[in-house]
Amino acid sequence: MRIFISFILLFSIHSISSQAIIAELDCEKFRKGKFEMTGPSGGDIKIRRKNKYQFERYNRERQKYKFFIEWTSNCTYTLTLQRVKGKKSAKRFEGSVVYIEIVGVTNDSFTAKSRTQDGKVTIIEIEKAY
Repeated sequence: MRIFISFILLFSIHSISSQAIIAELDCEKFRKGKFEMTGPSGGDIKIRRKNKYQFERYNRERQKYKFFIEWTSNCTYTLTLQRVKGKKSAKRFEGSVVYIEIVGVTNDSFTAKSRTQDGKVTIIEIEKAY
């Protein structure tokens, strides 16, 4: 019985401390500006966030994307693909939504978990561009 109570107590402390860490993240500085990340098949992706839109330029694929960005909380947001310029095959993804949760923050970068509508989860690193 003592082991069971110890386990419950330890689990409760871990849950509370995890929630406190998430609550302390300051994601405000990543809402607007210029950013960079590495694409899924290599190459650089340049990101620019302005007002309610995020624009991406993926050099390797010679693609440009326009997303509607909606912040659902301090560190979570959705990206809805509005328009694709480049390969016609990518146009079929217009209207799709990606769900982003920022899980770690430094002075000039953040780590996020992205989830597509079909359930694919990816961890991404995004850096501020100066």
